[in-house]
Amino acid sequence: MTNAYVMKGIDNGMASERPVRLFVTGDSKWVDEGDWTVPGRQGVRCYLHPSGKANSMAGDGLLGTEAPGGEASDRFTCDPADPVPTTGGPTIVDPRPKVGPCDQRDVERCQDVLVYSTAAFGSDAGVIGSVALELEVSSSAVDADFTGKLVDIRPDGTAINLKEGIIRARYRLSRERTELMRPGDVCRVSVDLGSAARIFLAGHRMSIGASCRSFPHDDRNLNTGAGPGDASARAVPATNQVFHDSARPSALVAAMAP
Repeated sequence: MTNAYVMKGIDNGMASERPVRLFVTGDSKWVDEGDWTVPGRQGVRCYLHPSGKANSMAGDGLLGTEAPGGEASDRFTCDPADPVPTTGGPTIVDPRPKVGPCDQRDVERCQDVLVYSTAAFGSDAGVIGSVALELEVSSSAVDADFTGKLVDIRPDGTAINLKEGIIRARYRLSRERTELMRPGDVCRVSVDLGSAARIFLAGHRMSIGASCRSFPHDDRNLNTGAGPGDASARAVPATNQVFHDSARPSALVAAMAP
């Protein structure tokens, strides 16, 4: 259709079509829009709200638009010798057949995965646009990875991965410039989850999982500042903290309907 209009000058109606076409998952339909980011959507901050025990899906991690108060931070240990396993997602390196959307409950049972979830939506809620996880963090190591995974939790508990991303702390300021962390110091990292077009149906919950890597999709971080190809380097476990109080808020930022 594009070639017929542009190359051959055939008036096939393409000039009157909207320039953006999206397939919205969740309710499985095509949507035509006039621009990207989609008009009528705004960046909503969904704050992390645990009480210091958001480890695994059995924890107390909450996700909501109310600004945080004096909540305690969450801790998890990242051991390069025992990484969080890749389960589904955009990967071709895992030889197992688990790619694309997969149930994440086995992953979210791990103690080194922090899980934060909204209450069940009373009506359909859309996320159409960019998604990022902004974290206030510290580590016992000089370098650490931080991941984010956007998940749709169905009423039966099935947790389906939608988008994911990772940031290596040494690149938190720029991809062209490295700066190691100072152990114990708090810094901000932003995990880019890309763009989403998803309707969370009524009764579903939106969830974010935060951890240190997804292996083998992501290469091992030795937590020492050394590269994975340095044969002489030794890996060290790192204790990482995620803060979410009024002075150091962490949040999922997503383009949602007002």
